Amino acid sequence: RHYATPAANYYDRNEFIRKLERAGFVNIESRSIARHIFPGHDAYTKLRLAGRGVDAVIPELDDKAIARQLKRYRFGLVDYVIITAEKPATSS
Repeated sequence: RHYATPAANYYDRNEFIRKLERAGFVNIESRSIARHIFPGHDAYTKLRLAGRGVDAVIPELDDKAIARQLKRYRFGLVDYVIITAEKPATSS
């Protein structure tokens, strides 16, 4: 099994914000939460690939694992963001 995200859905947060603006959204805010997500995700993935069952996987994070993922994040290779926006009501 592999992640199956179409290549057309890969773009950076700035492009996503431009798409929201073109669709009429306002008050757009973007916040990275990668440093809270990726260390645990990385540890979970390694345990699953080692054959551990979903119910048995509770990753233990060490400093090296956290540092590896944060390095990917710092180099801009990955990110995990929360984006909020408002869509104004249209007048009839």
